[in-house]
Amino acid sequence: MFPSVGEAMVRLLERQGVRVEFPEGQTCCGQPAFNSGYWDDARTAARNVLDAFDDSDFVIAPSGSCVYMLHHYRELFKDDPKRLGQAERLAAKTYEFSQFLVQVLGVRDLGAYFPHKVTYHPPVTAAGCSASGKSRSSCSPRCAGSNSFRCRSPKTAAGSAAPSP
Repeated sequence: MFPSVGEAMVRLLERQGVRVEFPEGQTCCGQPAFNSGYWDDARTAARNVLDAFDDSDFVIAPSGSCVYMLHHYRELFKDDPKRLGQAERLAAKTYEFSQFLVQVLGVRDLGAYFPHKVTYHPPVTAAGCSASGKSRSSCSPRCAGSNSFRCRSPKTAAGSAAPSP
């Protein structure tokens, strides 16, 4: 719908040394069906997403609601051990774009300048973090979000992400 958002996200990630891939087979995360109670349709969409991003190191999306939906896949597949495992792995490596920049890459300054006053509105999904046992600050980037991108980034010996040189 707004390809310029995804294109700008890719430029910023590549500037940080992240190799970005866009799986051709990906589709909607299934949130509209899930929220409307059509869980079978949501599962169909979720299976496609699980398969499209199965071998990704990270999955990054500009939409906090899509990221939040990917974390609901565990609920959709609670009675399917194979897919539940896939859903758990996907949730562990999926981030909203600004969270990935701050929490994984450690970016604090992009060198950008905007000479106007702005208001920061944390994603509504960040408010739900307290219910999940996470602090709001661990879910929200706290600095200056439907396309998802598969990212390849070398990993350090400790297993955390490190940008490519």
